[in-house]
Formats: sequence, C-alpha cells, structure tokens
Amino acid sequence: MKNVISVACFLLLTLLGYAQQSLNDYSYVVVPEQYDFVTGKDRYQLNSMTKFYLKKHGFNAFLYSEVPNVMKCDGLYADVIKENAILNTKLVLVLKDCKDNIIFKSNEGVSKFKEWEAAYQDALRDIFKSFNTLDVSQKDIVVYDQKETISTVDDATTKSDSQSTAVVKKNTAVVTTSSDAKTTTLARMPTTQYANYTRNGKSYLLRKTNDGFSLYEDTETANLVLQGKISLQEAGLKFTDTAANSYDAYFDEAYNLTIFKDNTPETYTVQR
Repeated sequence: MKNVISVACFLLLTLLGYAQQSLNDYSYVVVPEQYDFVTGKDRYQLNSMTKFYLKKHGFNAFLYSEVPNVMKCDGLYADVIKENAILNTKLVLVLKDCKDNIIFKSNEGVSKFKEWEAAYQDALRDIFKSFNTLDVSQKDIVVYDQKETISTVDDATTKSDSQSTAVVKKNTAVVTTSSDAKTTTLARMPTTQYANYTRNGKSYLLRKTNDGFSLYEDTETANLVLQGKISLQEAGLKFTDTAANSYDAYFDEAYNLTIFKDNTPETYTVQR
C-alpha cells in the first residue's frame, strides 16, 4: 500500500513539475473576449475574471483587445469549456499554444448554484484553487516595435528577429499595453458626467472627473460617501480606494463596472 501511495505521489509531483516547466516556457496568455457557452462579450465578467485569476497566479494575462506587440507563438491561448453535468455546473480551463496544441488542462471547477451568473463565477473560482500548486512565473515578455497579428491560432507563421526590434518587459502584473488596448478601454468608459449604479441593493454614483471617475455610495440619508477613484494608467484602469489600496478595474461593453478586490470581484450594474 505504501508503495502504491509513493508511486502516486511521485507521478503527481512529476506532472506538476512538467506543467510548471511548460507554462513557464511561454511569456503571456491571451484570454478571449467571449466564451462559446455564453452569449455576449465578457458575459457575467467571466473573461475579465479569468484574466484576473491568471495574473494572480503568475501569468502575464491579457484580454484579446489588450495584447501588446508580441510574437504569436511566445504565448498561450486560454479557453473555458462547459462540461456536461445534470445536477451542477462544471467548467474547465485549457491553455493552447499557437498551433492549437493543448499545453495545460485544469481540474474541473464545480458549482451547485442554480442561477447562471453565480454558478459560472463560482465554478471559475473553483478552477483556480488548484493553481496554487503550480507556482507559475512566466518568462519576460518580448514586445516588438512592429505589430504582430495574433488574430487566429491557425496561422503559426512568425517573423524573424531581424525584421523587428524587441524590447523585453519584465514579468510583472503591470505591463505596457498597445494603443489599441487603450482605445478599447476608452470606448467602454461612460461618457456622461454622472452615472447611477447598484450593487447588493445599494445605490452608487459615478462622477466623471478630469483624471477619470470618482465612485460614491448614495446612502439612505442622501449623503454621498466617496468609495474611491478610477484612473486610466498604462496597465489599464485602476481603482484606488480611500485607504490608498489599488485594484484593477474594468468596464464591460454595457458600462457595468467590475473592481477586482482580492478573490471576489465586485460588480456594479449601471442603471438606465
């Protein structure tokens, strides 16, 4: 019995070591704007949540619209797949290379929630519970001054290094994005001076400022209490609360706001 347990532990450690080595051979991960099992871009914030959790676990992760000028085959391409299940919701995450080969497949993320948004978000969080054992630290990102097209994973053609000048970006959560990413981010930001939001039954007011936005809670006594400020930086939108804590922020196409605090994203729904 002890020999069986020893062999099983050895195989598990070997597989984890192989996965870590393979994942660390790549410098970034591209997350699609939409998954096949839902309709609409970033539905239920699943895509932006995937990016958030990948970054948290050592990956240089980008939504498709945010990818800088990089060689296509230097990166991996994420997809979340819904598996058949009757009594619960099951999701798995796969990472493929530029030739569509599966480099990594996660454990199943399972949720027993009945409501779709809660179920999908819960199952996605469950996927990443096992990522702590991977200890990923991806390679430095090589950003080129000549735009490389990564529109499909079928086209694995790469240009020689002599055709482009490369700039190495260190492996950190803050990575300079392309001008296209800034354009997309700006397009998703509210354009009105004031916008009303709700979250967990509470009302909030988003006020446009010269530097970005200020977020206030509209209390029952009709007082506005400042929650923090949102600014556009090189790495994307950042929310800084009144205690000077900084978090990633994201507006979807409907102008709903998500602030990625710790393990639980906070989503504020815009009111029309």
